[in-house]
Amino acid sequence: MQTQNEEMIGVLTAMSIVAKRLAKQLMSLEEEEESNEQNETSFECSGRFEKSSR
Repeated sequence: MQTQNEEMIGVLTAMSIVAKRLAKQLMSLEEEEESNEQNETSFECSGRFEKSSR
């Protein structure tokens, strides 16, 4: 029974570590997207962004 509990603890710990890494990656991607959106808005507001009239 103890071996089974230790194995379960190991699996849950590994799942927790992976979940934490995935959460960090997701946060990083969201921050990057927000930064890109802000840069696009700044670029458009500066007058350097011109849309085609076609």
